[in-house]
Amino acid sequence: MQLPSWLVGHAAYEPKHDRDSFLRKNVLSLASALLVLRTEALPADELSALDRLLSLVAAPVRLVSAVVLVACVSLAKNMAFAWIMLALGLVVLCLRPARMIRPVLAAALLAGGVAFLVNAPALLLGQTTAPVRMGTKTLVTVGMVASIAQSLGPDGLVAALRGCRLPAQVVMTVDLALRDVVLLGESARTLSEALELRSVGHDSTKTSSAAGVMGVTFLLAHNKAVARAEAMELRGYGDGMREVQRKAVQINAATMVYGICVALLVVLFAYLEVSLA
Repeated sequence: MQLPSWLVGHAAYEPKHDRDSFLRKNVLSLASALLVLRTEALPADELSALDRLLSLVAAPVRLVSAVVLVACVSLAKNMAFAWIMLALGLVVLCLRPARMIRPVLAAALLAGGVAFLVNAPALLLGQTTAPVRMGTKTLVTVGMVASIAQSLGPDGLVAALRGCRLPAQVVMTVDLALRDVVLLGESARTLSEALELRSVGHDSTKTSSAAGVMGVTFLLAHNKAVARAEAMELRGYGDGMREVQRKAVQINAATMVYGICVALLVVLFAYLEVSLA
């Protein structure tokens, strides 16, 4: 039996020239930014000496301290405290392994760059310091949040929220959000890369194709939410969550020293606000 000519012929696929700068610079960047939220705690043997000391501090104290310091940086009227926290953050990063530095820097630089660009039009109104101020504050606060999230890991964050006496529903919502947003980020990035490689839907700017990626991601999120709700209902979670017995926060020497250091930073913030007003 002889094969048809169209089957034995040489097939050379040459995709049409298509612009994908919008897809690479926007959709893929946003999807990859979600992957930064993946909080995986490193094994004990890979931790730096600083992280080994911080592991002795109670997780709820570290979480509350991070919230307080982020609030201080955000409320600061002058940039002195923000520069001090930026210097401290860089020192902490220098003491950590490269595997922990990259995700924190990626999240902080991306958020700080976006804040700078958003406030750049203020230059036309004479507010010359607004972009730098907002960009630096965003860089510091996002870096602090990413650093504490990566240092604690997902289990540590859940333990810290439980130690803060939050309702079980709030703890469960945060836990599911941290885990699912990474899965959605991976799905969105995979779809965007496939769209870029195959150039599906000839579009000069890829805006319509990007809308399709966002639509598929929304459908995936909806399907995951429905499946999880049904699974929880089948396992007896439909009538409400049971309160998990919480252990009292153990105040050891490391926790006391950490709390004193944070208190001194808050005092420094108040002094700078009054003296430089």
